Amino acid sequence: MTVYPLERNSVFEPEIIQVMAGVYEEVLGELRLADRDDALAEVIAKEVIEAARLGVHDVAQMRQWVLNALGTPQ
Repeated sequence: MTVYPLERNSVFEPEIIQVMAGVYEEVLGELRLADRDDALAEVIAKEVIEAARLGVHDVAQMRQWVLNALGTPQ
């Protein structure tokens, strides 16, 4: 699973898509989640998209958003 298939109904600037993809990969790596088809990977992708949709475009803030949504301690 990647961020891209989930964002079909949203329009983001290329720069934001790069941030989203980077945060997605960073969080997966931090959680040591290698299987992109894992249900948690989909949840992470959805949270990345939700953050971007709501205007969170900073890497650190988006990462924090996703981790908070997952209930992951910092």
